[in-house]
Amino acid sequence: MTIKVFNQSEKLTAQDTNEFLANSGLVYVSGGTKSGANSYAFDSVFTSSFQNYRVVVDQLSVASANRAIRLQFRTGGSTNTVSNYNYAYRGLKSDGSGNDTSNANGSFVEVGVFIDTASTELGSFICDIFDPQLAKRTRALSSGQGQEGAAGWRNGGFEFYGTTAFDGFLLGLNSTGNFSFTFTIYGYRNV
Repeated sequence: MTIKVFNQSEKLTAQDTNEFLANSGLVYVSGGTKSGANSYAFDSVFTSSFQNYRVVVDQLSVASANRAIRLQFRTGGSTNTVSNYNYAYRGLKSDGSGNDTSNANGSFVEVGVFIDTASTELGSFICDIFDPQLAKRTRALSSGQGQEGAAGWRNGGFEFYGTTAFDGFLLGLNSTGNFSFTFTIYGYRNV
């Protein structure tokens, strides 16, 4: 797309605005706030409209300490718990010690956030998900910041190595307790 450059005397028309919106990089799919539960389902967010997606979670708070955020994919309102998930994260705490984690052939993935203090607004993460709606491997990259020690971050990736097409996902805690957050889901514009 050629980007139109305006001078001071020109007007922005409806056609120009529609063209800019249709060719934007990230397109809003869904967003809001989740609060007071142990897991949250996001159904019918992956469609043929986009091939790849970005999930942004912020203001993440937990009611109980020592919690990691887990992700599982969903199809038709059912969560896929088959042991086809692999993940690996490399991280660092503010004291310089590592907080690496990994798992192979599990029934979930961790999305890169671990919180060891019960409080408010302790974490955030972004997760790019590739090809979830296609019947092939679904891959993702995630980067998160949480309260682990004084503070810590994790950066890594995961995959579902089956050939299942997904239309949504589930975020949940690794143990009992509730968590809350704001979220936005975007689709990357197809070329």
